[in-house]
Order: sequence, then C-alpha cells, then structure tokens
Amino acid sequence: MAMNKQPDDDTWYKLFRKSMKAPDGFCMQIYIFMVNCRRRRLHSYGIFPGLECKVAIEESSRVGASCFYIDRDINVTYQQLSKVPSFDLLWKAYCDSRLSGLTDFAYGKYTRSFVREISGKQKKRCPDIFKVITEDRDKFMFTNLRNFQGKVVAVVGMAHMDGIELLWKLAEEDDNSSIC
Repeated sequence: MAMNKQPDDDTWYKLFRKSMKAPDGFCMQIYIFMVNCRRRRLHSYGIFPGLECKVAIEESSRVGASCFYIDRDINVTYQQLSKVPSFDLLWKAYCDSRLSGLTDFAYGKYTRSFVREISGKQKKRCPDIFKVITEDRDKFMFTNLRNFQGKVVAVVGMAHMDGIELLWKLAEEDDNSSIC
C-alpha cells in the first residue's frame, strides 16, 4: 500500500515544497520550512498563532468599526531575516522546532509571564533574529498606533505587548518633558 503513495499526498513534502519557494537563498528556505513545521505542530496542540487578529477583524466587521493592519508585511520581515547570519537563523529555527514549552501552551499556561520567559530565552540565544522578529516589529506597530487619532483598540500578539507598551511609555514621557 505504501508503494502507491505519491509525494504530493505527503504533508511534510507539501510543506517542504512550499518552503522552497521562499526568496533569499537556501538557508531562508530551510528556515521557512522549519517555521511551517512548528506552525503545524502548534496546530496539532490546538494553538493558532494570529487567531486574535482574525477575531478582531470579525468583531470590527460585526460592530461596524474600522480595522487596520498595523504590523509589518511578513515578506519584509523575511527579507530582513535573510540578512542575519545563516547559522544563527538555522539555529533559531532548530531551537524553536524543539520548543520544550510547547506543552505549556497546550495546557493553558499561555500567559504574559510565560511569553516573557520564552522571549527572554530567544533574545539571549539569537539577538539578531529577536531584533528582526520582535523589536523591529514592535517599533513598526507602535509608530502606526501613534499615528491614529482618538480612541484606539489594538490587538497584537502577546510577544509584542511589552515592547509596544514600553515604547508608548517612553513617548509619553518625552511628550510630557517637551511640554514643560
């Protein structure tokens, strides 16, 4: 029976083929493949990264509110990642694929303090990658949020909350010091 199996029927094969279409070289292609594998593993635990954005879009539509995407385009992030040394990029992908805390996500321990702990480890392990994936995007989202007038409700991933809040606090302190 296994002899009749076609490569296109294999989910891993599909993930790998999809990943090989990534720009910026073989290292980036392997990284994208490992990210896709990690995403598949998260889905098997019932974890769907980005679900908060889908819910925000649906709810804004339901109440007739405007909804704006404030994050940086994923292709820009991938382009920036392609400038990170290849070994660092692959090491990060490997470590993330082995995410030991994944069961904590699955068993309801997905808390802000847990995300801080994971982010702290990632920042120590691969600071260049953490800068591109988290810090640069925090700045991008913060800048977009600051450009809105009036009351705003922002929905961001938990890994970005601390960074955006810190940037907001620093900007308010700067605004207050320039008034005096």
